[in-house]
Formats: sequence, C-alpha cells, structure tokens
Amino acid sequence: MANLEDREPAVDNTVPGQQPTGPGYGYGYNGNYGSGYGSGYGEAPSFSDMMQTRTLSDWIAMFRERIWYLILSVFVVVTGTLIYTYNVVPEYTASARLRVLKNAVQAAPGSGANTTSLDAISGQEDFQTQLEIMRSGTIVKRVQSRLTSPELTEVVRPYQGGNVFSGPLTPTEVIAKHRNVIPQKATFIAFVEYTHRRPEVAEKLANYFAEEIQKYNSEDRANLTSPVIESTRVQIEQMEHTLAQQREERNLLIKNERLLTTEMGTANAELSSVIAVRDTERKNYEDVLAIRNEIQKTKEAGLSLLSQPAITSNQLVATLLPRVADLRISITGLLEKYGKNHPTLIAQTQQLEQAEAELAEAVKKAEAEFDSNFVAAKRRYESAQKRAEEKEAQLVRLRDAISHLSALDKKILLNEELLQRLKFNLEDLKMRVIGSVSSIVSILDPAVVPTRASNKNFVLNAIFGVVAGLAIGSGIIVLLSFFDDRIKSTRDIESFLNIPLLGTITQLRHIKSPVDKACVVSNGKDRGATEAFRAVYSALKIGEQSRLAKVFLVTSTMPSEGKTFVSTNLAQTYAAHGDRVLVLDADLRLPNVGNSLGLAKDERGLTRYMEGSMTLDEAIIRDVRPNFDVLQVGAYCKNPTQIINSQKFRDMLEELKTRYDRIVVDTPPIGAVSDVLNLLPLCDGIVYTVRFNTVQRTMIKNNLHRIQESKVPVFGAVMNQMVRETARYYVSSGQYGMYSKYYHSAQAKEVEVQIDKNA
Repeated sequence: MANLEDREPAVDNTVPGQQPTGPGYGYGYNGNYGSGYGSGYGEAPSFSDMMQTRTLSDWIAMFRERIWYLILSVFVVVTGTLIYTYNVVPEYTASARLRVLKNAVQAAPGSGANTTSLDAISGQEDFQTQLEIMRSGTIVKRVQSRLTSPELTEVVRPYQGGNVFSGPLTPTEVIAKHRNVIPQKATFIAFVEYTHRRPEVAEKLANYFAEEIQKYNSEDRANLTSPVIESTRVQIEQMEHTLAQQREERNLLIKNERLLTTEMGTANAELSSVIAVRDTERKNYEDVLAIRNEIQKTKEAGLSLLSQPAITSNQLVATLLPRVADLRISITGLLEKYGKNHPTLIAQTQQLEQAEAELAEAVKKAEAEFDSNFVAAKRRYESAQKRAEEKEAQLVRLRDAISHLSALDKKILLNEELLQRLKFNLEDLKMRVIGSVSSIVSILDPAVVPTRASNKNFVLNAIFGVVAGLAIGSGIIVLLSFFDDRIKSTRDIESFLNIPLLGTITQLRHIKSPVDKACVVSNGKDRGATEAFRAVYSALKIGEQSRLAKVFLVTSTMPSEGKTFVSTNLAQTYAAHGDRVLVLDADLRLPNVGNSLGLAKDERGLTRYMEGSMTLDEAIIRDVRPNFDVLQVGAYCKNPTQIINSQKFRDMLEELKTRYDRIVVDTPPIGAVSDVLNLLPLCDGIVYTVRFNTVQRTMIKNNLHRIQESKVPVFGAVMNQMVRETARYYVSSGQYGMYSKYYHSAQAKEVEVQIDKNA
C-alpha cells in the first residue's frame, strides 16, 4: 500500500466548529449483523424535531424497551380498580322507561289554541327538548316536594356531606346528582334512573321522577291550551314574590329590632332602672357642685379652706389639724415661761412651721382630690343622662316596630289566604283542562327494586382499569422517551450528530472471555459480529477520505463504551484482508489493549520504549494474529500528556507509518480526559464508538464539536452493544435477521482462504 505521503490529499471544506460536508457511507444488513447506510449533511435537527419525526418503528422500539412500565401501570390500575370495587359501598340503580308519543292535543272548550302547533315529537330536536325538560331542576323540585320529612332525610343523609371539592350539598343537589336521564339510541324512548345505597329508595325515586315527568308534561300542555290557567299561574307567581318580600321584611324587622328577645315590659323595666340611676347621679352631682361653689367662694374671699367641712374631712388634714393646735398651745406656754431664744422654744417653733407646711400641702391635695371627685360625678351624671335618653328613644322605636310588625303580619296572613285560594282555583282549572289534553309522555315500564349493586361490576371495572392503565403507561413511556436523550438508533447518529454510521455491533452475551471478545473477528465465535466489522471495513474502504487513511484514532465519549473492543477487532478485520496492521494503545491512564488480548503479563510496551529501556522493535509484540501486531502500554506512567506531546512519540508514529499499512490508535474517552485532542493532529481520521442506549446525544455532540475544531475528519460512528431484541426496531432500513438467514443457508462446509496482499 502507498505511504501516507503518496496519497491524494484530502479536500477539506470544513468550517471551524462544523462537521465536514463530505459524504460518509456505512452499509450492512441492519439486523443481528450490520449497520445502516447513511450519510450526514447540513444542520443537525433539534431534539424536539427528532421527537416529531420519529417513525412508527421508533415508537414501537420505545414501547418495547419500556414494556414493563406499561405492564406495571396496567397491573397497578387494574388492582386498584378491583380493590376499590370490592371495598366501595354498594349502590343500586333503579330505572323506569318512558316513551315520548306523537299525539294531537285536544284543546279545552272555549280556548283558541292552535292544536296543530302542539303536535308532539316531529324530530330529534323536539325529542332532545323533552329530554332537557326531564333533566330540569323543576322536575327535581317537584319530586323533592313529594317526599315527607323522614323520606327526604333518608334519601339525603348518605350523600349530604359531598366531597372535599364540593363541600356539603343541599337536598336538591343530592337528588339531582343521583338522577340520570338516558335516551335509547334511534328511538323516542328514554330511561330515568336513580341511584341510592338502598334499593327501595332507588325504586321509589325513579318512579317518582317518571310520574312527575308525565304529570309536568300534561300540565305544561294544559297551560298552553288554556289562557285562564296561564293567567292564574302568573298571579300565583306574583303573589308568591310579594309574600317572599313581606316575609323578608318581617325577618329583617325582627332581626334589627330584636323583637324575639325584647318585650315591652322588659323595655319599660330597663328604662325605669336607667332613670333611677340617672336621678341618683344627678343628686350626687348637684351636692358636689354646691360644695365646690362654697370652696370657690372661700378662696375668692381669701379665707382659709379649713373652714370647709369637705376639706377638713380629709384624713390627712384631719390628722394634722390637732397636731398644729397642740404645737401652738405648747409654744404659747413656753413663751410665757421662757424667753424667745430658749432652745426648747426654738425647737417647738420649728416643729410648728413644719406641721403648718404639711397642713398646707394636705389642704391642696384635699382640694385636688375633691375636684377630681367633682369631675367624676359630673361624668357619671352625663353618662346616666345619655343612657336614659337612648333607652327612651329605643322604647319609642320598639313601640313603632311592634306596631309595624303587627300590621305586616296581618298583610302576610291575608296574602297567604289569597294565595291558597289562587292555588286551589289553579288546581281546579288544571283538573278540568287536563282531562281534555293527553300527555305525550307515557310510562312503558315502571322501575322495580334492583337486586344487584350497580357499582360492583368487576368485569366492566377491570376493563376500564386495563384501558386506563394502558393510557397511563403509554403516557409515562412517551414522557420518558421525550426526555430520554440517549443514542438509540441510526437516525440519532446520522441526523442529530450529523456523522455517518459505519456499523452496529450487537451484544455478545454468549461470549464471556475478554480475550474472545477482543478477537471475535478472528476466532469466529460470533459470525454476526464478524460480519458487522466487515461492514465497518467496507464503509471505510469506500469513503473518499477513509479509504486513503493510514492512522485511525478510535475513541468514545465515556468509559466502558467498547472502544478497545472496536479497535482490536477493526484492526483484525484489516489484517484479515491482507493489510499489515498495528494496534497502538495510547490510553496511558487506563490501558486495556494488553489486558483484552491476554498480553498483560508481557512487560514490553510503549512506556519502556519511551523511557529508553528497549528499542521499538523490542516494544512491539509481533504476530498476535496474522498480519496483526500490538504496541501495548506495558507499565503505567505518571505523565501521559508529556509522552503524547513529545517529539519522540511523533517520530515513533512516523516510523510506524513506514512499517504498517494501517495503524489503529486506541485512545482514552474524550469526555473523560483531553489526551485525544493532543493525538488528533497525528491521525488521519476518527472512528467514534457509541454504546447503544447509554450516552446522551448532547454530550456526544459537544465532544464532537471539540474534535471538529481540529479539522480532523470523523469517518463515522460504530454503535456498540446493540440489544438484539430491540435492534430490528432501531435500525433505519432492511429486514431484521435478513443476513442471518442468508448466512446460515450457506454450505455446511466452509473453507477460509488466506489472502496474501503482496501476491
């Protein structure tokens, strides 16, 4: 094969950050053993576009992959439905069957009604009108009015609590909620149903509804044929409205004036008590006012306040007055006996001055205390006066309200008597007119007491549970699929990642040995995998850039995607076609080529060569397979980046290019470390390994963007570990297993022909 220098230069039309626009080809059989044909051009579609363009096969694959979600959802919903059906309180539904007839109305004598316009049903519109009348609240109220108080309590009690959303329900709401009107298809027949926990109650209410519907229809038709009935009905409605207003006025009067809790006798007693308190407070205020006036006159005359009993009655003043008088008498005696300068006289004089000062202060406090008592007495009097005035006004209003209430009661009584007479007259008119008008609703079958609970149909509920479970499970699967960004199909690689798919390798579940997996192409233990790698080889051979490439870089996004597996088997595929091939393990951090090929015990490798302890020929392990050599890492190293970027490494690779037709470089995952970016300038192109249903598309796309910035072409992707059971749903063309059938229909005896490239 020509050296790299002799090859035709590849035309590079790429823009930094953009995938090359040259076509990439991949073909195979799209089943157990192959890949899909495809090429990547243009902008990659968005994730939402990918979801919208999924085919039926994609959706089948999604459901097959997550079939347990569907099964578990159906199981949970059906189980919950059956448990609910078993534990639910039994309810019984009674049904009466009604027929809507087409009968001409015979107008009452003396009425000018147009009987032709009152013909019964002439089409589905008229029948639907009758159904809505049957469902109306008027019928519900008529049925409710037929129930006695104990019957209404029995009907309403189990359901009156409602639920957390509706809250407590009124009797009318309870009755309407459990009544149902169902038309029979293609007929003028309707079923009136009522559901209750007691079958006897259900039967009674269903028949009540049927009877009231029939009766209301007759009355309604009678109203239309007799103007007198309609006029009387209008008068009744007006009288009922007037009575409602008068009763409301009476209730407001009683509430506002508290007429139910207050009587005239009680009001008069309360008024007398308030007036007595007012008189007492007034007398007290007048007494205090008179004393205050005397004190004021004494102060204005310049006289001592000690002449006022109100002041001298103060406890402190009364205590100090005798003390001051005694001191004065004592000082007078001492003055006659001793001189003015006698020490005893001086001491007594000082005590007198102090006592007089205390007395003067006590008088001021007594005056202030009296003023305070005067203000309090005035306030008490004013408050008592105000309460008395309010009570007198209240008594006047109460007398007026009682008078108004008495007059209102008389009006209500008269209007009630008038209303009863109008209703009696209306019923009499109806009886006379209805006799000449036939009802268009007849009861075909009255309701009977049901014997089976209507809400304990296990079969029907189980079917509903299956349908609901399928719907919920499908929704979960679609939701998970929408947010599942992992690579699953050839379309994900070709359209979203915008790179061609070289081939798909299915899982090798029956091969457990790592050595057997690394050499599956040469040992023939899985013909499907062998043919898949042949498909990858063929795709690379016909590619415009890949057919001339000499150094292939094999990488992946994450560890454990099978890049070493792809590297070794792709190299052996080239070797089987006569090329001299070398596998170079450039994953200096976590080497795996030697381990996978069973060469881990051999210490020869790249590390020893780079440190200078052996030559390149000594480091290479030759003839691991025919035309297949390996340069493993050997001993671990602490500075992998320095080794890869060294001139010695580049010189070594140039030397290897002269010795081998193809060099497959196994590198670390690009999503884990950046060693791949340092190796890109030394390689001719990249084979990207993608593990099926493992890595997110956005993660791969981001790493591919980093690769594309180097302008090194990406030959394509190899999808590894495709699940056999779902492979036929995730490929884009061909019949699943087509090649498998063709392959195994070959002759039983097969001969392997060794190809000598130089021959």
